[in-house]
Amino acid sequence: MIKISLNDCLNCYSSMKYFENYDENLQKTLLFPNITEAELNDYLGRVLKLTDVHDFFIVTSDSIYNSMNNSLTSELYSFEDNILLSTEPLNRFQGFNTKRRIEIKLPDTLSISNNATIVNSEKYFFITDYLFGKFILIDKDDNRRVFIISGEDLTNKVNITKITGDSSAFDSYSKNIDRFRNVNADIIRLQPSRGSRGNMYSFLLVPEIRSINGYTGIAFNTGAIRFDDPENYSVFHFENESLPEGYFINPSSITSWNGKFYIQVEPLDVEIDDYYPIAEFKLSGNSLIFKGFPEYKMPFEYLPARKFEYLGKIVTFVDSYAFLQYSLSYFDFETDSTYQLPLDSVNLEFDFDPIISALKKLEANYKFCDAYVNSHDLQILFEMDNNYHLATIDRKGNRLVSNRQIKILDIPIKLGPFFYNNEKLFYLSNENDLIIEMTSFK
Repeated sequence: MIKISLNDCLNCYSSMKYFENYDENLQKTLLFPNITEAELNDYLGRVLKLTDVHDFFIVTSDSIYNSMNNSLTSELYSFEDNILLSTEPLNRFQGFNTKRRIEIKLPDTLSISNNATIVNSEKYFFITDYLFGKFILIDKDDNRRVFIISGEDLTNKVNITKITGDSSAFDSYSKNIDRFRNVNADIIRLQPSRGSRGNMYSFLLVPEIRSINGYTGIAFNTGAIRFDDPENYSVFHFENESLPEGYFINPSSITSWNGKFYIQVEPLDVEIDDYYPIAEFKLSGNSLIFKGFPEYKMPFEYLPARKFEYLGKIVTFVDSYAFLQYSLSYFDFETDSTYQLPLDSVNLEFDFDPIISALKKLEANYKFCDAYVNSHDLQILFEMDNNYHLATIDRKGNRLVSNRQIKILDIPIKLGPFFYNNEKLFYLSNENDLIIEMTSFK
């Protein structure tokens, strides 16, 4: 449907030709405010220059027009099954095929596991595939170049020394290589990371032989890596001694914001009721040193099942914010404050048998997917009752502006969906196609 504004110039209506010529089976509606029949005929013939007005359903109604009037210019509204898919100014419309969806076919020789994670950085799609042991950087330029950096590529004396902070670590690693190989730990392991856009961070794990309480086995030193581009990366060491007693690095989520590093951490005591899931670090040389805990504690929704499985305690960093998969609680590093997403009808409960822990079950109709930060608004992409929704939150007052169900292309999704920008989502299909779709509701 196109809402026709009476304030536009003649050039602003020129995109009508794309709309008129697209798919004769498409229901095409033109919405006008109340105008005379003579004015309507001139708009249809002299201004919009329609070839056949019978191809359109014409509505003239002030009440309907004003209910749709989001701006002073003409707008195109796309619906499917009575669900609003997108809104865009008519003068920007150049056809559904070019505007609604972009499909990027990746090389058939490229393998990506279902366990991979993907980050939308400024110039690259950054994929960490810890199961297949490789980083994949996909150039966003038209040539779509693909760069692969494997765990084998990173396994060398320099990186092992940086991660462990021990100049003798590589000699010990080489000495025990056969033992590491027996448990598939003979190269640096990659760990997935859910960093914010613009930051291509991930984690690296270096194996070592460690003795604890008389038991000798294989453990891992955790380090971090940041890619500036496919040929330039930096490796960081964690000063584990600086961590508070009872905490360890959870190699899952890392970001940097305003010169500070924020990393997900976990307590050693799984029964603890009160703990901080995020720690702040400062960078000194190539070492990340614990500085303190932001005032954000693990929300109560997770506590009844804290003894059992991981249950999605995954932190996603987006700019200055941190979100959890199964909680409305989120944290703002700029204000050092915790907020609750203003969403209704959300059920976040854990149901488990206290005797047979294998029967544990998460009864949640809500799952956080991604967020996008604008100057005034916070957009939240989430899944509720097996449908995807996009909510807009007023950042200043944490007020719900809108909450709409959106339709995603009906194909099996391997990774995503996530925000590509404030008007588009992207995801990776099972066929390794990167799909970018319009999803603006302005």
